[in-house]
Amino acid sequence: MEPDPHPRPLDRVFAAYSLVATLALLFPHHGHSWPAYITLHLIAAAAALQLPPTRRFLAAARRAWPRLARLVHDWYALVLLPALYTELAILNHAVWNGRTFDGVIQHVESAVFGGEPARHLAAAFPYLPLSEALHATYLLYYLIIFGPSLALYLMGRVHAFRVVTFGVVFTFLVHYVVFTFFPVQGPRYVFHGVVGAAVNGGPVSRLSRWLLEHGSVRGTAFPSSHMSVATVQAVLAYRYLRPVFPLFVVVALGVGVGAVYAGFHYAADMIVGGAAGLVLGLFMPRLYVSLGRREPATPQEEV
Repeated sequence: MEPDPHPRPLDRVFAAYSLVATLALLFPHHGHSWPAYITLHLIAAAAALQLPPTRRFLAAARRAWPRLARLVHDWYALVLLPALYTELAILNHAVWNGRTFDGVIQHVESAVFGGEPARHLAAAFPYLPLSEALHATYLLYYLIIFGPSLALYLMGRVHAFRVVTFGVVFTFLVHYVVFTFFPVQGPRYVFHGVVGAAVNGGPVSRLSRWLLEHGSVRGTAFPSSHMSVATVQAVLAYRYLRPVFPLFVVVALGVGVGAVYAGFHYAADMIVGGAAGLVLGLFMPRLYVSLGRREPATPQEEV
């Protein structure tokens, strides 16, 4: 397959997000490095849409290194997600100067559940095997971000790869916009030391907490991107990778329960995240087609 000289649906979504991030950096609390961040985002948007002056450079790259150019075009958005996630600390601070909206979510939870499930679920079921199993399922989430796209790519199922990759990146970027303009910390930051000893006692739970402590950004709890992406991947797996669909369902359910049990998320984060993921997953193939041309599918594409 020749490198695609035209913007794909994912390129358009990536460019749109870059412009939204640019708008966030215009808010008063953007810090001293905001001109550099704005410049990077504008260049990223221009490159994704292949606008001047990036068009000539990209065309030259496609001619000189066609295979590398195709590889970068296929994977750049997915690979950049961790960097865009880290940047959310700058974006939501630019807009709100450190303010978060945990009180709103807590009020809703109190009205719906009569309390805070994230504070009491582990205490009600303080069993180390249960804790380890739920944390292990929670960790599997990180594999399903990249796993389906990689599997489809290696199988040569181009259209399915692009739809699934589009679905994952689109879901993340929608959440990144919410995290920027409605930051919520989550119970892990608000309720210190409220989970039972069983949650912290095993190696899997300790690994989960270590990863969150070193990689999470405050203000990214509601709605849960973990739950949304796990649900989107489960829905798309039913369409494109049906043999592993049951595994994806188990992971999605485990993420939903495990994040509340461990005190990583409010229950509302997971419920809204799951609902959003279900809607996005069902409409993702249609949205992909509406934003660009559909590549011809091989007979195995819809299996």
